[in-house]
Amino acid sequence: MRRILLLNPNTNKAMTAAMRAQAATHLPPEAELTTVTGSFGFPGVATRVAYAVASHAALDAYARRESDPDVVLLSCFGDPGLEALRELAPCPVVGLAEASIRAADRFADTFAIITVGLPWIGMLEECVAAARPASGFAGVFAVDGAGFDYVRSPETVLGALDGLAEQAVAAGACTLILGGGALAGLKHRLHTPARYIDCIEAAVIAALAADAPHAGTAVRQTAGSKGLSAPLAAVIDGLARSA
Repeated sequence: MRRILLLNPNTNKAMTAAMRAQAATHLPPEAELTTVTGSFGFPGVATRVAYAVASHAALDAYARRESDPDVVLLSCFGDPGLEALRELAPCPVVGLAEASIRAADRFADTFAIITVGLPWIGMLEECVAAARPASGFAGVFAVDGAGFDYVRSPETVLGALDGLAEQAVAAGACTLILGGGALAGLKHRLHTPARYIDCIEAAVIAALAADAPHAGTAVRQTAGSKGLSAPLAAVIDGLARSA
């Protein structure tokens, strides 16, 4: 049995529940799926400020988990706090964006990302550059708005997503990543001919295949920390003592 912790670094519990429901459809019956939601920050991540805050919130949410997982699924496309979580957690950490890019790269053709939120264009271009895929990248195509709005009204976004898909295909993309937990489950409802990658599905597949738990990287520079929550300070102090 694999124990997966779905960690949502924003404060939207309805979004957490929606992503949990989508993740569960891709898990075997024996898998155990728990969730934790950010306790501070914003209900959605759509700016660099919100992204920076979500990185801290992700660490804090991990520290508040109720049990130890075999793998952490960082459930925010763009992966705020991914590398820091890998330093903190003694188990594999899978990010939605990284897992989706790796999945697209396996097809060895040109891919693109379609998403909601214009500020994400630059941020996700940087995310792709950091992942260094071998495949061609046609770019990020986005509509204005916030992803969590579409959880309440998914029909609103379908036409817009098809329009983005047409633009991405015209730009040379064969594989399209649906970038955002709010877009999970929509790939079979789009009409533009292309290969679609659902970011929740890609991350769950990566989580199930993740390596066995490993020793976390020791956090050494802990002296003088101030203002951290008690759970997060305790996790960091525990790593420092074990260094």
